[in-house]
Amino acid sequence: MKEKFDRKSFLREKRKEKRLLQKSIRQAAKETGSGRRWGRRRKVDYTYPFPLVNPREDANFKAIFTQPTEDSQLALRSFISAAIGREVKKVRLTNNEPARVFEKQRVIRLDLNCEFEDGSLAQIEMQCSGSKDMFSARILYYWARLYTSFLKGGHNWEKLKPVYQISVVDFNFEKNDNEPVHKYRLYDKETGSICSENLTIIVLDLTKLPEIHNIEEIRNLPTILKWCKFLKEADNTESREIVSEICNQEVGIMGAFKSLREVSIPQKLWLWYTGRIAAEADRQMFLDLAREEGLAAGKAAGIEEGRVSGSKETAVMTAKNLLRMNIGTPDQIASAVNLPLETILELKNQIETNN
Repeated sequence: MKEKFDRKSFLREKRKEKRLLQKSIRQAAKETGSGRRWGRRRKVDYTYPFPLVNPREDANFKAIFTQPTEDSQLALRSFISAAIGREVKKVRLTNNEPARVFEKQRVIRLDLNCEFEDGSLAQIEMQCSGSKDMFSARILYYWARLYTSFLKGGHNWEKLKPVYQISVVDFNFEKNDNEPVHKYRLYDKETGSICSENLTIIVLDLTKLPEIHNIEEIRNLPTILKWCKFLKEADNTESREIVSEICNQEVGIMGAFKSLREVSIPQKLWLWYTGRIAAEADRQMFLDLAREEGLAAGKAAGIEEGRVSGSKETAVMTAKNLLRMNIGTPDQIASAVNLPLETILELKNQIETNN
């Protein structure tokens, strides 16, 4: 007698298929050059058999930090901590479109809007073209809108928390120097006294990153420059060794790489994989539905002549429903309802004859 359909076993097989797919991807990555050794310690080579998408494009940049995965959340905390210079333990994504406070106020849509565990706020922007004059006015406006949006009536001024505006730019922002990181504050030019700790604007210029000639130079880079190097080089196939080493050194950037890798899966493979999962989910849903209809039909027909007899009649009704809906092969149906294959074939012939 064939075994009854076991949902746990079915899902276990699906997970096994997924692991086999992941294994084939890792094998393909290995054939492209994994297993390199630097020094005595073996390191992971974070390459992929498919080219990575450009992380500097808005949609891809957002995808790195906004996916509901541990890797994406880790990447967001790591990036912000490196940019502002202090550890951030918890980050919550908030509405990236601040509400208008009067009718004709300009609507803005931020790339990323975050809140820290202490109530501080951060706005992250990616910009690939422009000029300092244009973009500096824009990021200051973004900062001001965010800073004024959280003070409610009845609150005192101490309720206002620090707001960080972090911009990653892929154009020459400061033409008078070659520094890749700029931090701006409100201060007295004569005395250097800072007006308020609540305003910090950080600009990361990807066009002024130092050149990397060997792996040792990567180890000496500050974490924020490693982040900048990753964002600049992740989609460059000639920089895979550099990107791989950066990922080995920084667990947060490793999370960003994994998030970027997920959105880089070629469309054809992605459609095949998600389509297969959807098809299996549909099949399972119809299978459960047919079984429930079979049970209901068995009870309505007054099948109460013993447990064994009732189970058989219910199985027959379920099999008929599956055959009418053309779900599964006769072998699969026989296994699902625990009936001999010969019985399923007879039922199939009966249905085809009646039709």
